[in-house]
Amino acid sequence: MFCVEINLVVPVLGCPTDPIGIVDFRRANGLPDSAEKTVKIYWEGVSESLCRQFPGLVNSNANLKIKNPEFYGNDHPLRVSRYATVTPVTPAILRPFTDGFDATEADVVALLEVLTAASREYHASEAIRKEKEAKHRAESEAKHRADKALREAAEAAKLESLRAWALDHGSELTKLRLEGGFDCWVSSANGERQRIADQEADATEMRIIAASGVNVVELPDYDDWEIEDRKCPTLPELQSLAAVKSVKPANVEAKLVRVKYTKDDEKVFHTEIQLLIPHEYADEPLERYLILANDNDAK
Repeated sequence: MFCVEINLVVPVLGCPTDPIGIVDFRRANGLPDSAEKTVKIYWEGVSESLCRQFPGLVNSNANLKIKNPEFYGNDHPLRVSRYATVTPVTPAILRPFTDGFDATEADVVALLEVLTAASREYHASEAIRKEKEAKHRAESEAKHRADKALREAAEAAKLESLRAWALDHGSELTKLRLEGGFDCWVSSANGERQRIADQEADATEMRIIAASGVNVVELPDYDDWEIEDRKCPTLPELQSLAAVKSVKPANVEAKLVRVKYTKDDEKVFHTEIQLLIPHEYADEPLERYLILANDNDAK
C-alpha cells in the first residue's frame, strides 16, 4: 500500500504584511481568510508514483507522510521554515487544496516540487552557514591553541629565568629547596626578589626626596583610603611636582593625586605625588607616595 498523507503549513507568495491586506489578498486569490502569511494544507490519497517520486519523504511502510516538517528538525528532507529565506508557493498552487478541497495527485506533485525546491535551497544555505561556522570555530580553536602555547612558553621561560636567578642569587634556603626538588623554591625565590625590588624602590624614593628638597610628612594609620587624580593643584603642589620631575630617573613616572583617608568617622584629605617605579623583578611598577606637608586645607 502506497499511502500519501499531507498536513503542511506553507508560506504564501505575495502575501502582504498588513493583516487586513492579507485577508483581502486571500479573498482575491480564492484562499480562506486568515491573518497569517501561511496556510494549512490537507490531502490524503493512495499513490505509488508519488511515493516513488519523492523517496526522501517515504517512511519504512512506503507511506508518504508530511506533517508540519518545520517541527521535524533541520535534517528533515522537506523542512521549509516560515522564518527561512525560501520560495513560497503561489495562490494558484494552493487553491485546489483550499477551494473545495478537490486537489488531484498532479496538484500534490506541483506543491511538493515547489516545496522540495525551496527545501533544497534552504538546506544548501544551511550547509554553507554550517561550513562557515565550522571554519570560524576551527580558526578560533587554532588561535586558542596558539595563544595557549605562547603563554605556556612564556611561563616556562619565566620559570627558567627564576631558576637561574635562584641558583646565582637566592638564599641558602631557596637553593636547598630547589636542589632538593621542592616546588616551594618558586615562592621563596619570588618573595626574595620582591623584597629586593621593594628595597630598591624605597631607596629610589629616598633619593628623589633628598634631591628635590620636597617637604613630605608621615601620616598615622588609617582604615581606608581612596585615590584620584588631582584636578586643580595649588602653586606649591605644582612646584613640588616640578622639583620631583627634575631629579627623578627617566623611567620613573610622577603625578599629583588627591587621597582621602578614613578612620572611624574622621576623613582627611592630602595631596601626594605618586611615583611609579619599574623594576625587573616586578611585573607592575611599584607605587610610592610622597605626602606633601601643610596641604590639608587645600582644595
